[in-house]
Order: sequence, then C-alpha cells, then structure tokens
Amino acid sequence: MTGREFAPVAVLDCDPRTAQVYEFGWQSWSPAALYPAASRSARPMSRLAQVMGYRPGRPAPPEGFQGEGLLAVAREDGEPIVIFAAGGPDQVPSIRAKLRGGRMEVSADGEVQVHISEKGAGMDQALGSWAASFPGAGLYGREPLPAVWCSWYCLKDRVTAASVLGAARSAKRRGLPLQVFQADDGWQRATGDWWPDRERFGDLGELARALRAEGLELGLWLAPFVAAEGSESARRHPDWYRSDLDAGRNWKGQILVLDLSREAALAHLRGRLEGLADLGVSYFKLDFLYAGALEGEGSGIAPYRRAMESIRGTLGTKARIVACGAPLLPTVGLADAVRVGPDTAPNWEPQGGDLSQPSGRSAHVVCRARAFAHGRWWANDPDCLLARPGVENRGRRARQLAVLAGMTSSGDLPEELDRWGLAVTRRLMRPSVAGPSAPPGPMPETRA
Repeated sequence: MTGREFAPVAVLDCDPRTAQVYEFGWQSWSPAALYPAASRSARPMSRLAQVMGYRPGRPAPPEGFQGEGLLAVAREDGEPIVIFAAGGPDQVPSIRAKLRGGRMEVSADGEVQVHISEKGAGMDQALGSWAASFPGAGLYGREPLPAVWCSWYCLKDRVTAASVLGAARSAKRRGLPLQVFQADDGWQRATGDWWPDRERFGDLGELARALRAEGLELGLWLAPFVAAEGSESARRHPDWYRSDLDAGRNWKGQILVLDLSREAALAHLRGRLEGLADLGVSYFKLDFLYAGALEGEGSGIAPYRRAMESIRGTLGTKARIVACGAPLLPTVGLADAVRVGPDTAPNWEPQGGDLSQPSGRSAHVVCRARAFAHGRWWANDPDCLLARPGVENRGRRARQLAVLAGMTSSGDLPEELDRWGLAVTRRLMRPSVAGPSAPPGPMPETRA
C-alpha cells in the first residue's frame, strides 16, 4: 500500500437501521462522535478549517466516515463492536467506512489492527478496553490534576499580570477552589518569542512569587512549534521556519511552522522553557501542536514526538504539560493532560455547523465522545466551565462537566459570576479523578 491509496480492510454485515459508526478525529479540535451508520460525519466548513481543525492533506470523502487512527462499528445491539485502529502512536492511518445496503465497507491507507470487543460491551467500554492496551497508555493521567483558572475566555489577549493576580485574589475571596492561575495568549512579546512583554503584561517572576505567597501556582500558554510573522524570532531567524508547510492563519498573518530538524531552533525553545520554569511557571499549556506533525519532507509524526520528548526532558516531571490542538494518537505517553475537544465559547452552535469550530455544542459532543481516554492515555481536558450570565445553555454544559472525570478549569472572572455561577463553580472545580472513569449512560449518538 503506497501514498494515499485506500485498500480494503473488512466488510461487515450490519442493520442500516440500527448500526452506528464511531469516528475519531486527528487532533484536539477535530470532531469525534458516534453517528448513525446511514448518515455521514462532520465536514469542515472551509479549506482553512480543514488545515486547522481536521487532518491537513487528508480530506474525508463526500459520504461516509473517516477516522484518524481509530474507527469503530457497532453492528447491532448486543453484538461485539469492531474496532479498527493504529498499532501505536508512530503511524496513524486514515480509516474509512461507508455503508452500502446492509454491508459496511472499511478501508485504510496504512496498516490497521482489528479488535473485537466483548459481547454486550457499549462503545465507551469497548474503546476503553482497547485504549488500555495502546502503546504508551498508563504513563500519565493517573495522578489528580488541580483545578485551573484560564484567562482566555474572559480577557482574550488583554491579559496582564495584574489581572491574573486580581482574579486569583477574587477567587479566594469568593471561595472558588482554584489552584493554578494560567495566563493564556497575550502575555508574551509575540507568538514564537516566548518571553514576557513586561511593558504591557508586567513582571512574570513577580506574579509567580505573589501567587506562591497565596498558596497558588502560575501557568502559561505557549504554542511552541509556531510563530507569528511579526515575531522577533521570525525576523532574526527566518531559516528556523518551514516555508513549505501550511498551518493556517492567526495573529494577523500566516502561521509560521518551526523546523523541528533545526537544533538551533529547538535549543532556543528549550532555553525559553527553562527560563520560564526558573521564573516560577509550573503549568504549561502547549497549543497549536498539530503544526509540529504536519506532513512533509523531514516532518511529521516522528519529529513531533521527538520534539515533545525534548520538551518533557527540559521541563522534567514536576512541571505539568497540557497539550492542546494536539495530534491525539501521536501524543499518547507524552503529556499529563490533553484537550479532547474544540474550544468552548459563550455561543452554543458552531460557525457553519462545523463541529471543529469553537462553541458550547462542539465541546459538548466531542469531549463526551473521547471520555474513554481519560486515565488511560492522559487526564482529559474538556476545556473551561463558562458559568457567567449570558453563556448559552450554561446549565447543560455544567451538567456534563459534572460527570466527566477530566481536569477542571474555569474561564470566568470571579467577580462576573452571579449566585448560580458561583455555586456551580465552587462545586465543579475539583482535582481530576485519578484513573479511568466512565460517564453514566451510553455514548449519545449525534448527527453532523
């Protein structure tokens, strides 16, 4: 099998009226869901969404389903579920399924292993049993992670050291059990430079010391494998970035992709991480990681995994690493926690109906579909609770987060919470459950 040619893997007899297909997307923001077999899965609303929300260079066909390294078929109630999957994190084939009459045709563009669940197992149980044997399982996600406050959903890139410290003190006054206060995008001079903008943001070391005095920790957002076009790193070291790889657009321009074969570039990154850790940062949210695994000459999954291993070696085991926008199967065994769905947002419906786009419903559907990974591959990060007034379906979101076992985080300014929001935030912000824990009830079916 060569290139992007798809070869037959299996043909399964199934009842078109009741059969279901589970599709697992490429990275954190890619859709994952359980669908009626006679329907089709989610599709990107644009070429840019394909690059930034699905698997670049591997669009799904117009009909049917395409899982990235994982796809499962439930033929009828009570019958064993058939799981088609990659053999490990190093090679991730695209796996397709299409219903033709009463038969499900499965094909793939790489080597696939076939697993049969126990008879009577539901989709969560079947996927959980398979995931426990996946290479790299069990290395992380078995220790509780503390509750986190994140600046992004209330401050965006206007975050400052003063606003983070103010949120921490406000949370303590209001009895919110939050331990880590994370400054998201906006604290740095520019994406790719990874050093504080002291004039605008303030003194990062002083903030870390002030939080420690309150018994709290400082977290930071970084996108280690990309840079903004206007960053100092891009201006001074254009040879560090790949001109042949397209990671999409952000920060008012094209996203530049770090060349992971350049030792000087990786040394710069490691130096910045060491410097931030020395300033007192103990929690690192690493974002836009899909860019590190873009396929090209000298790039892809293997360089991505080596770079992530280098980051882990630099930060050590005391620092917590949360991976976001991450290619999922290639990240198994490399992070303490992983975002398992798209960004949440105050709006409920995603733009263009595309489940990779930020919204309450996108996070709701996709994070539930990946609940089986928690405690087996990492601690699941289902993104922030938004409990302030004006957030659509805030009660529905809170009910789901209450039964998911992943890490918990708040995206609200404490002073903007009403009585209901304060009560819910106090109740839901707790350390993550150690080890696997299935949500109640069967995995819900969705339609794209």
